[in-house]
Amino acid sequence: MTRQNTEKKKTLSRLLVVLAALALLSFCFLGTTFGRYTTGATGSGTGNVALWNIAITGAGVGGDASATLTTSKISPDITNDFSATSNNRVQNSGKILIATITNNSDVAADVSVALSSTTFELRGTYGDGINAENWTTGADATQWQVEQVLSVKLYWDNTETFTDGGEATGTMQLAAKEDETTESVYIFAEITWTSMDTYYANENVANAIDTWIGENVTDIVCNFSYTATQASELPAGN
Repeated sequence: MTRQNTEKKKTLSRLLVVLAALALLSFCFLGTTFGRYTTGATGSGTGNVALWNIAITGAGVGGDASATLTTSKISPDITNDFSATSNNRVQNSGKILIATITNNSDVAADVSVALSSTTFELRGTYGDGINAENWTTGADATQWQVEQVLSVKLYWDNTETFTDGGEATGTMQLAAKEDETTESVYIFAEITWTSMDTYYANENVANAIDTWIGENVTDIVCNFSYTATQASELPAGN
């Protein structure tokens, strides 16, 4: 009986030693896991691209660009007298608004406009030309003669009604959009009728050419081109 008790005590002592060792080992692991501060985080970033947005609108943009010029009819000048030495007989249509260019971009823009081509629609056909020998015979004008009489120029201004602008040559810079403020330029076309007084120095010939144009030319067909180019950068100076 005493021997069995002794064996039980030994077994219990060994078990207690093992339990104590396991407890000590667990405390070591717990100390390693929670014994220091650790902070983690994730993140993301977005870079913004400067907006490029040029709005080109108006009757002279896209499709049949000649439609805008039908709002104004033109004829020869009758106010001034014929002169063989100076172009007195000149008639203008006035400035006709054909397009508006607005810079909605985050950067400035250089804009330019051009008259790509001018042609004429006819009731009849071109001929060999009107001159001092045939002006009474019903001769037909040449295309070149019509082009000398009827011409188109482009102008621009900073208002929808032309006031103090100028001929649209070179480039015009539009500032970048700031808050909700944008900058625009307005494009105008003007038709000019210049009788060929000084070229032929003959009133009869000049009048005959003017008359032929009035009888045969129905429309002036113009094609325009508009270009906008980046003129500043963001960030500035880089």
